[in-house]
Amino acid sequence: IVESIYLSPYAKKVNLSGFFSYCLLNGQFCLMTLFTLCINFHDKIEEIINTDVIKDIYAASLRLLTIMLDDNNFYQVFGQHMHKTIVDVIFPMMRCTEREKLSLVSDPQNFVNLALDTCEDQGSEICKTEAARFLEALCDHVDGCFTFVTVFCCELLNYACAGFIPEQFAKTAVFAPFRPSSGFLLKSTPEQMTETSLLVMSDIS
Repeated sequence: IVESIYLSPYAKKVNLSGFFSYCLLNGQFCLMTLFTLCINFHDKIEEIINTDVIKDIYAASLRLLTIMLDDNNFYQVFGQHMHKTIVDVIFPMMRCTEREKLSLVSDPQNFVNLALDTCEDQGSEICKTEAARFLEALCDHVDGCFTFVTVFCCELLNYACAGFIPEQFAKTAVFAPFRPSSGFLLKSTPEQMTETSLLVMSDIS
């Protein structure tokens, strides 16, 4: 409903200050809900985002946030939570799932099509492609986002390729703010970190 009103041709012709305030609260709620999912339920995230109703809700939430990025009224929300959004929401959503790994063997063409769709058209309208679309919008509209994502991915690849050394993880400045709570950083394997980093860099390139 919010998406339909916001995209209405009449939206720019009337005073929608109250509506924008509602969207602002709704956007913050969407972000906080996604943070809770990805941090507190990291071990079950694949199961959650593959549940019929829930996966549609989270995909719609990501789509709404992407739409809101086009309006300067909401810049502060995304600027304030940019780093946490990328590491704790977008990375877990874009990570390769066990179902996708199985499809690499059973249906390789479908696996390739999903990878291409994630980095190009994002027409599947699932959590993974909506997260990729959201990331592209963040890089386009939020200052410093593209640089942060690039540096973070490179450091993550260095960390994963170095053999997953805890000492290196603790000393790398770019990881420090996320280390205490990030499910993605604390619980992902080197293989998952590598695959996700390469996919993210392909998406924003």
